Amino acid sequence: MARRKKRTKLADWIPAIVCLLVGIGVMLLGNYARQKENRFMEHGQRAEASVIEVKRVSKRSGGKRKRTSTSYCPIVSFTNTDGQLQQASSLLSTKEHKKLRSGDKVTIYYLPENKEEVLLQGDSNSGSYLMIMLVGGIFTAVGGGIIIRNIRK
Repeated sequence: MARRKKRTKLADWIPAIVCLLVGIGVMLLGNYARQKENRFMEHGQRAEASVIEVKRVSKRSGGKRKRTSTSYCPIVSFTNTDGQLQQASSLLSTKEHKKLRSGDKVTIYYLPENKEEVLLQGDSNSGSYLMIMLVGGIFTAVGGGIIIRNIRK
């Protein structure tokens, strides 16, 4: 007698689809952020800038134990390649920016087509982007594993 395959129910597929979609979305988000930072480094114009102000940025996390994390976002003034004085904020907000003071000189990278953001020399979140993409990869692998298990049932 041939063994009959069990049919998988819709409820068996939902976790797989959710994990797969979340994983792919997180990986794409991490890759987008990494590429944006790389664009500044590869195609950005280098300039010397003066720190005008360092804004304090606080974020509250949800859940039972609400926590507040604080980072600092420098606003800088610099002369672009057209000779115009321009102001922009940092692409990244970090705790390290707390050390900056008004009037400090910093080296920045800016994209002529993106006048609102700059990347300070030495700032990089590439490790964070890799971690984000790793988490996305784990979700994708789990979702793929569940799909394979469901197909083999």
